[in-house]
Amino acid sequence: MIPLSTFSIRTTAGAELHITLDRGLHAELGTVVDLPLDGASGEEDRSFVPGGQIAPKLAFEADESRWDVLEPLRLVENIEYTFSIIVPMPKADFERQSKRAGDGVFPFHNVKLKECMIFNGPDSCRMLDRERCVVTGRLKFDNQLGGVDLSLREDIADLQLRAEVTSNKLDYEQDFQELLGQLAELHAEIILNLDAPTEIALRLSEKEPSIQMVLLHLRHLFHAQNLPLAVATILGNPLSHHVAHQALEATAFVTEPDWMQLQSAPNMLTWTAGGALASSFRGVTPETLPIRTVGKSCDTIENRFVKYSLKQLQQLIKDVRDRVGKSYRASRKQLAEWDALVDELLLHPLWQSVGECSVFPNSMVMYERHGYRDYMQELMLLDLSLLIESDLGVIDRVTGDLKPIWALYEMWCYFELRTIVEKITECSGEPTKAQLIRSKDFSTDLITGQTGCTRFQAQRATSTLDVNLYYNRSFESTTADLHGRWSGSYSTKFRPDFSIEIIVGSHVHWVHFDAKYRVTFTTARTKTGDLMTVRTFQSEDVDRMHMYRDAILGTRGCYVLYPGNTNEEAIFVRNPKAEYREQRPGPSVGAFPLCPSNDANQEEQRTRLEKHLDRLIQAMEASRGYTEEEGFTSA
Repeated sequence: MIPLSTFSIRTTAGAELHITLDRGLHAELGTVVDLPLDGASGEEDRSFVPGGQIAPKLAFEADESRWDVLEPLRLVENIEYTFSIIVPMPKADFERQSKRAGDGVFPFHNVKLKECMIFNGPDSCRMLDRERCVVTGRLKFDNQLGGVDLSLREDIADLQLRAEVTSNKLDYEQDFQELLGQLAELHAEIILNLDAPTEIALRLSEKEPSIQMVLLHLRHLFHAQNLPLAVATILGNPLSHHVAHQALEATAFVTEPDWMQLQSAPNMLTWTAGGALASSFRGVTPETLPIRTVGKSCDTIENRFVKYSLKQLQQLIKDVRDRVGKSYRASRKQLAEWDALVDELLLHPLWQSVGECSVFPNSMVMYERHGYRDYMQELMLLDLSLLIESDLGVIDRVTGDLKPIWALYEMWCYFELRTIVEKITECSGEPTKAQLIRSKDFSTDLITGQTGCTRFQAQRATSTLDVNLYYNRSFESTTADLHGRWSGSYSTKFRPDFSIEIIVGSHVHWVHFDAKYRVTFTTARTKTGDLMTVRTFQSEDVDRMHMYRDAILGTRGCYVLYPGNTNEEAIFVRNPKAEYREQRPGPSVGAFPLCPSNDANQEEQRTRLEKHLDRLIQAMEASRGYTEEEGFTSA
C-alpha cells in the first residue's frame, strides 16, 4: 500500500483526473511514482506514520494480487478531497453540455456522486487553452463505504476509474468485510432453518436477481468451508454401486460361464462340430461362452446431478461476469477465480465415467450422506437466496452504490443484541429472525421502528419473565401508563437505537443502547511493550446515555455500542456508596466495544455484554422494588 498525497490518471486523448489530499502549507513534497494502472501516477505522502492510523487517507494498493475484492485506489470516509478534471474541449462547449446534462455531476458519469461532491462555485470551470478547460471541486463521503465509480462520461473522455471508500473506524479489509460476511451468514441461517418445505413459498421475486445479490451469495457459496469442501468430500469418497457386465469370452479361457445366459439364448453363440465340449453339447462346442462380471461404477444419479449442477453453476458465473462492466475489475477477477475453480473440479477423472443428468435425484443420499448433503444444502441455499426478496442486497459493492456504514453497523448490532437476549432467555422470540427477514423491507422497517417489538419469555423457577426488544422505539412525553406506572419521557421525545423492556411483577424496567459508528483513537502499549492504536468511545456519546437515563422513566441502564478493538467496557454505576457500585450493575451508563471480527475478540466482547445484561436482569428479579425519584418530601 502506497500512501499518497495526490493521485492522477491521464488518457491518451488528453483527459486528466487529479485527486488531492489537503496536506497543509508546510508539508514535505513527496516523490512522484508510476502506479500499476494505465495512465496512473501519484505523489507519495511522507507524513503518513504506519501504526498511528488504521490506513492512509489516500492510497494505492500496488500489489495486484490483492485486487481480488477491493479496488486498488483507496479513499477514506469523512475525509475531504480536492479534485480537478482536465477536459479536452473548450470552456464554452463544456458549460453548454453541463447545462444540457443538468445532473449536477457532469462530467462524472455516476449521478449518485451528487450527494458526495460539490464544485468550487461559479468559477469551478476555467479555460486552460483554446482546446482544454479544467473543472475543480471537492469530494467527501460521509459515513459511507464501498466501491464508487469516478469515471467520466464516455462522450467526454474514455477515462474509467473506480475507487474503494474505506473506514477510519474499522479495519476495512478485515472488520468491515467480516461485518458484510456475517450479515450474509445471517441471511443464510434464516433460509437453512425453514421449518417445512411449504415455507419455501416465502416472498418470491418475479424479477431477475440483481448482480449484487448473486455476488453476495456466490461469495458465501465459495467460502472454503462451503461448496469447495463439500465437493472435495464427494471426490474423496464418491458414491458407487455394483454393476453386472455380460460379455463373450473364448471358450478356452472361461472357467465360470454364465449358465443362465447360455441356457436362455444359445442361438447367440457360434458352434463348431466336435471339440472339447462335444460330449456336453450333443457333438458340438461353442467357440465363445457368456460370462458375467460384477464391478464398481460411480455413474449414479446422485453423481450425475452433482456434475450437472456444477456445469450450471459455472454458466451462472459466466453470465454474471458478462453482466459486470469491465471497470469492475475486482469483481470480475473474483468471478474469474470462481470459474477457474469450478473448471478444475469438473476436470477430475471421476466425471469421465459419469453420464449426463436427466432427472432430479429423489434420493436420501443427497440429504444424508456426508459431502452430498452439504453440497445439496449449499446449492439449495444459493437457489433460495436468489429468489427471496430481501434488501440485504444493498450491502454488496458491485453496483457502485455506497453503503451507509452506520446503518449496516446498527443493523448488525441489533442482531448481536438479539442473539444475546435469546441466550439469556433461552427463547427464540416472536417474531423470529426468519419472520423478520422474510419481509423484503425488513431493514427499513427495523430502522424506522415499524416492526414493533420482539417478545421473549424466560421461564424461571417460580415465574415467567417477559423481555421485549425494540428497535428505534419512541418515548413520548407522558406521566403514567394505564397501570399508574411511570412511562415514556418526562420532557421531550427520545428514540434510542435499541430498547429492552424487562417486566418483573408490577415493575417495568428499561435498558437502552445506541450503536455509534464513531470512535476516538488513542495509543497504548500491549503487554509486550509494543505500541498499538486503540479505538475507544467518544465521551459525548456517554453524555447522551446520561440524558437517556435521566429523561426516560424506568431506565436502569444506558450503553453505547461502538466498533472498538479491545474487550474492556466502561460502566458507571449511579450510587454514592462504593460497596453498592462494586456489587450492583445498575442503574448505570457506559460503553461496550462491539466490533465484527473473525477471531475470538468478537465472541469475548459479546460475552462481556451478555454477562452485564444478565446481571442487570438478575438484579431486577432479586430486588424487592425500585423507587423512582419522587421529589422533596413534606416535613
